[in-house]
Amino acid sequence: MVKAQPTENDKPLLNQRIAQYVVNIYTLEHSIENGSGRVRVGDRDCIVKAEEMPIGSRVKVTGTKGASLSVEKLVDRTH
Repeated sequence: MVKAQPTENDKPLLNQRIAQYVVNIYTLEHSIENGSGRVRVGDRDCIVKAEEMPIGSRVKVTGTKGASLSVEKLVDRTH
């Protein structure tokens, strides 16, 4: 019996949709309260985990925790 060899793929995150958002930048659609909030990604809302932030904050996805995104607030350096 011949064992199938795993093949390399040019899209390693193809079946890991949530992981595809890491390093992307989004605007909070709902404030983060008690460590949880939401961002709009395409046609769906994703749960984000971080310290409290107001609605409209710009955040960068730094990782995933299960089906949630870990984010950090982007600092406005224009002033």
